[in-house]
Amino acid sequence: MSQARQLYRAIKRHIIGSINRRRDVASVFEMIYRKNRWGGKAGDFFSGGGTGNEAIAAQYIAAIERLADLEGFRGMKFLDLGCGDFRIGSRLVPLAGHYTAADIVAPLIAHHQTHYHGPPVDFQVVDMIDGPLPDADVCFIRQVFQHLSNSQIAKVLPKLEKFRWVIITEHLPSNEHSAVPNLDKVHGTDIRLMRNSRVYLHLPPFSLPQSQLTTVLEVPGHGFDGGIAEPGVIRTLLYRPQSGV
Repeated sequence: MSQARQLYRAIKRHIIGSINRRRDVASVFEMIYRKNRWGGKAGDFFSGGGTGNEAIAAQYIAAIERLADLEGFRGMKFLDLGCGDFRIGSRLVPLAGHYTAADIVAPLIAHHQTHYHGPPVDFQVVDMIDGPLPDADVCFIRQVFQHLSNSQIAKVLPKLEKFRWVIITEHLPSNEHSAVPNLDKVHGTDIRLMRNSRVYLHLPPFSLPQSQLTTVLEVPGHGFDGGIAEPGVIRTLLYRPQSGV
């Protein structure tokens, strides 16, 4: 990508970030879906390549199935925080005894309640940042933190201590040695990868105990329509917040 185009993308992200900073999280992500900022056809709810890419999705589902048997949480209560278009979550439902799919975007949840046909799912509008979290044994947070600011992530992390297992997936640069940890950003469609950064939960300002974090899957990432050539890597971590208690 040319330097001129890189500069254009950076200016555009700055302008969008300035606008989003003045808007609440729910309205920002509702707009993203309404305007198909992550792709998909007009009128569709689409959460981007992380859910729409079958090669990525299939490896994730297989890893969760293995983990459910290894950790013994098959048939327990699942919570899907930031469930998005539910392409991934709908394939996890058969593993659960009870499944709650939650998102801050009310029209998205209303769509799922009307159009989802499958095993029973409790769809809820949940503000994971400023509101309480539903009860569950297992909590899934798949490529959600990468769209939030550091202060917003920091508000969520203490709430995760109620769960026995938390499965967190994030998109990171392919070369981690050159990446800058935890650059802050404004909530919105872009992710830290676009600035050669990512969310590192074991480093400041989050500093989760590294002993409670285990990598369970790492797959090649996907490209972006926004002019990002580097596909990066999508990594899934198992966080056991109660293991140090």
